[in-house]
Amino acid sequence: MLVRIMIEPRSAIFRQFAEILREDGIKLSIARIVFEQIAELAMEYKAGT
Repeated sequence: MLVRIMIEPRSAIFRQFAEILREDGIKLSIARIVFEQIAELAMEYKAGT
């Protein structure tokens, strides 16, 4: 669930950074496992609550 929030919505932070970098000719690619680790840390530290 948390991983989907980071990558699926049009306003997702990943998409925003990918677009910024794309303008400079850079393709942003992040493995799903990285998003899973970020989500785990966010839950551990209760980020966003």
